[in-house]
Amino acid sequence: MTAGRVLTVVAVVTIVVLGGAQAGETFSLAAKLLDPRSGQPPAIPSLAGIVADFGSGTKDFTRGSDGRYSADLPPAVTRLSVFVDARDRLAPRTIPLIIGPGTARSLTLYVVERVAVITYDYPAGPILWFESKEWDRALAAFEYAYKTMTENRVSISALRVQVEYYYGLALRRACEFLGYDTCAAAEERFANLRRQRPGNEKYFRGLSSEVLDAAATAAKKIKVTARYDAVVTAYKAGDFNGAAATAEGLLADADAGLVDLSGTNISMDRLRLDAASARARLGDKLMKEDDIAAAVENYKAAVSLSESVELLDKTRALKSAELIRGKLATVERGGV
Repeated sequence: MTAGRVLTVVAVVTIVVLGGAQAGETFSLAAKLLDPRSGQPPAIPSLAGIVADFGSGTKDFTRGSDGRYSADLPPAVTRLSVFVDARDRLAPRTIPLIIGPGTARSLTLYVVERVAVITYDYPAGPILWFESKEWDRALAAFEYAYKTMTENRVSISALRVQVEYYYGLALRRACEFLGYDTCAAAEERFANLRRQRPGNEKYFRGLSSEVLDAAATAAKKIKVTARYDAVVTAYKAGDFNGAAATAEGLLADADAGLVDLSGTNISMDRLRLDAASARARLGDKLMKEDDIAAAVENYKAAVSLSESVELLDKTRALKSAELIRGKLATVERGGV
């Protein structure tokens, strides 16, 4: 059986994330199921459904007469998991997403065909997809292979090591380029291989301890830089609420020890300054819209963030706080 036959991709789900940029807006998600060989909706639908899980609840996608699936989510959703409930010969998937601010984002999710056994010719196709930067397509294949081998309690072998290593790489690239919340999962795959390597070196062809450590370190760094990129993108797009919320979320996670900023050029103070600037700019925007209460709330948040800067450009931060206090005083006096 050839690699192409083993990995016939029979369904593609395209997710489009719209809205959610400003406070109070809902997220609108849309998906379309296609047969990649024809580019048209399949004659016989192969999905039982698509479900979005946003932590505090779930939302089913509804299928329209045009074959398009859609769902609206509540505001302030920053993370969600999209569950593609496949059936028949297809393998279901769950894709964790970080919903960043800014413009609409389109994601193509591949669904692969089940196979009875993961054989040595299986990785050939997915490796080509990976090298062609078809990140989700490669991820779907290696994810299925790894889970199948784990569930079947397949003992360590060169094949299992290769599958797990590329699964980790695909998780890392999906985190970096697709906005998936998969960097921590990538770290764990490399760490697991590192733990298994002693005594099993013969199965780790070309994968030294140093290579595995470097792969894990890269995933750890990308987990931070990918989120920070969303802050910069939102700010440049004029989405100050999104920029502030994303910076504050990253700041909170770093403070809680959920992410590690070391090894990046992003510090806690950098995040405080960025969030403060975004809050101040949002305050200015809200003042022009005569939303005085919301403007005051954002100005106060900007002052608090500026004053919390500890080391990085503290003098500039304090000057910024003083300027914003001046704006607050003007508002309180009834000025504009």
